[in-house]
Amino acid sequence: MGTIIFFSLLAITGFCGVIYFFKTAIIQCISIIRIYKSTKWRTTQGEVIDANYYYMQYRGSKSKTRHTEFILIKTFTYTVNGKLYKSNQTTAADSLLYKQIKPISSFPENQHIIFNEGIPTNTTKPSNNSIRLFMGSKTALTQKAKQCIGEKLNVYFNPNNPKKACLTTKNDSMLVVSMLVMLAFGVISAYFCYFMTADFLLNAINKHN
Repeated sequence: MGTIIFFSLLAITGFCGVIYFFKTAIIQCISIIRIYKSTKWRTTQGEVIDANYYYMQYRGSKSKTRHTEFILIKTFTYTVNGKLYKSNQTTAADSLLYKQIKPISSFPENQHIIFNEGIPTNTTKPSNNSIRLFMGSKTALTQKAKQCIGEKLNVYFNPNNPKKACLTTKNDSMLVVSMLVMLAFGVISAYFCYFMTADFLLNAINKHN
């Protein structure tokens, strides 16, 4: 009886894993499609009216260390057919990908912030020496974000629904890789649940009866 309970719990855990992996893969797939569709959108000029850093934390796949990702989100206005609109979407999929982000104001005061800002967009010949590293407090990071206010930029908007707009239409290759990994784990989990755990449970129940 104890073996049946053990494998029942194992099956439930595996089933939850299947749901998580496939749910994540579906969200990422929809995000990729949204970003791809945004490549067909029209462009106009916009202006940044506010900017703030946010952060999200997750655990690494090979360690228990908690990683923190800092994300700069710009709020911008743009005009389409004489009408003013406002958005804060960097990509067309931000509303799906960044549901777990937190404002930088909630970041612990006693923790020093260090992260890679990437390569400046105005760098003509990127190299490892071009990469910028931010080191400072959350107050300094907030002040850095505010420097973006007033910046002029290109805005991509949906001609059929101008309320939808974003700042970039480039798909992140890592998003595609992550989707494929989640699909693979989902298939493996489903295989484990069905062909191993479920089969064992059926045999164990038959023997018990």
